[in-house]
Amino acid sequence: MGSGTESDNGFENGGVAVTEKRDAVLTREEIGSIIRCKKILQKIGHGSDLNIKVICEDIGVSRKTAYNCDGSAEEDKQGSPAPNSEKFKGEIELLKERLKRVELENEGLRLSKMLVEDLKKKGF
Repeated sequence: MGSGTESDNGFENGGVAVTEKRDAVLTREEIGSIIRCKKILQKIGHGSDLNIKVICEDIGVSRKTAYNCDGSAEEDKQGSPAPNSEKFKGEIELLKERLKRVELENEGLRLSKMLVEDLKKKGF
């Protein structure tokens, strides 16, 4: 298990937080997911259901470190992507193209279904 000390980035063992209280190991991404869940719960009025302070104590990292793991800190309060989200532009474009293909396929399936129904009505 970890030595109980944090490195400069708040993590031991190459970016993995090791808890002293439990045998759990959480990555930066997993800790960020917890923080994002807290923010989502706050939006629907259940923010108090998740106590970040207790979780941070359990996993052996500071709250500041935990909140630094949350990539959404780069988004503004309206939820729009941060200016440095350039790394996602290619993926966004691929997803847009995929969406167009799926929409076309769905439209084709809808038209095919209508055609089959019309042919059945006409006795084919």
